[in-house]
Formats: sequence, structure tokens, C-alpha cells
Amino acid sequence: MSIDNESGVVYLSAFNNATVTGQLRTMNTSTGNTTLIVDWGFDQIAPFALDTQYGPPCPIGAPTNPNPPNGATNVPISGNTATWTNGSGTVSVEVWFGPAGNVVKVYDGAAKTSQTLPTLLYGTTYYWYIVCKDATCGTQGPTWSFSTVQDPNLVVVTVDIYPQNVNYWTGTCSPSAKTQVSLVNAGGTDAGWMVFDLSPIVNDPSTVINSIEFNGYLYANNYPYWSITPMGSVNPITADAATINSQVSNNYQQGTAYSYNQESGTLTNGWLFRDLETTRQQI
Repeated sequence: MSIDNESGVVYLSAFNNATVTGQLRTMNTSTGNTTLIVDWGFDQIAPFALDTQYGPPCPIGAPTNPNPPNGATNVPISGNTATWTNGSGTVSVEVWFGPAGNVVKVYDGAAKTSQTLPTLLYGTTYYWYIVCKDATCGTQGPTWSFSTVQDPNLVVVTVDIYPQNVNYWTGTCSPSAKTQVSLVNAGGTDAGWMVFDLSPIVNDPSTVINSIEFNGYLYANNYPYWSITPMGSVNPITADAATINSQVSNNYQQGTAYSYNQESGTLTNGWLFRDLETTRQQI
């Protein structure tokens, strides 16, 4: 086996009855993927690639002092210049920049300590890093990130939804009968249910829904449970009691419900809400 340090090519060879066998491959040092150049056949050595940076470590120091600072938020989308401090011994630099999945090289040349950024997108996280180099090697710095401001034209809202107060969109079911309408009065084997009016949840490109809050009215307080339970194809308004009761009873607990809360019994009666973002969390 031999290594060409200039080209980054790894040569593999073996001898089988005095016949040279093996493969010639190149390696992408960023991904580790290899590309076959020549295959001599016969008994193959399992293909692999080596990082050809061997010997003493690169003496070039790593870059530091990023601006925008790493993790910065609410960065404006225009007028930005990224700055940094080059590591010791730097002769030239590479600047890599972009959003997640599209970080690309935007500069490769003589050493500098700033890069003018293009107009950015609202509400986006960007990543960047610097490679400090001399004529023989380079040192890649840490990956830094920052996030831009949200679009000021967007309206960020919390949506409150309630059971619709027509058509008895609230009720209680035993395993065999609908025992209540317009009232959740579950106890024992009964299962209460509410079907919520989702019309306030609008598909409007100018609106960002920050959270969705489910509201229910508490008229009596005896250690209530609250869960946002997937009903699948079961419609509590029209389905029979046994089907509704089975669906709720088998899917209301933590790990199966979107939100599961066992209350302390000290809640104030009246309207209360549970945020959909508190999924699978017992309080």
C-alpha cells in the first residue's frame, strides 16, 4: 500500500501467485465516500480510504471571535458583515456559509477577517465556518450559527378553540349508552368527550400560529383528567356509545394521547385551557 500525499489517492495492492490485485480509489474528504478508478480483479482487499493528513499536525491556528456571535438571534436580514479573528500563521482562508443543508464555500483566497453577507431570509438559521490555511495545510474552525428576525409582516397568534355549542358536540358515554349530552360527566367506566370547532385555525400565509389552546368548562372539581385523544375515524357526534367509549378509554393515557393531564383537584371552576404543545406531559 502506498499514499500519494499530493493527490489524496490511496493505492491498495496484494499479491496472488505473483499477480498484482486490488483497486485504486479516491476519497471525498468531506463525506468519506470513495470513487473507484481502477479495479485489477482477483482477490480483493475490502476497499477503504485513509485520511492522507499524516505526520505533524497542521500548525495553523483555528479561527475565533465570530460576529454575529455564535447562537445570536434576531439578526437583521440585510446589512450584515460576518467577522472573525484568523488563527496564527494564516496566509489564506476559506469562508463557508449558508442555511442548514446548503452551507457552501463563498470565498477562497488571501487572508481576510470579514465577509459581506447577502440579503438573508426571515426566520432562518444560518451556519458558517472559516478554514485558515497556508501553502501546505489548513485548520477548519468550529461551525457557528445565528438566526434572523421573523418577518414583521407575519402575525404570530395563539389560537383558542372551544367545543361547538350546537349539535351537542360534548357528551358522556358508558360502554353501552350516551348518558349525557352537552356535559362531560365521566366516572367509573364512562368516558367524556368534546369535539372542538377548528374553524379558528386558518391557513393564512401571513399568520404564524404559535400555539393552539384547547378550552373546556370545568363546572365541578373532583380530580379531573384532561387529554387530547386521537379519535381516528370515530366521530363522537354520530358514532355509537360503545365505539366512542372504547376509543377514548384505550387512547387517553400518557403515551397515546396528544396531551394527558391528571389534575390535583384544586382547579378553579370555569373555563380552563390546555396547550397542545404540552404533549404527553403529566401535570
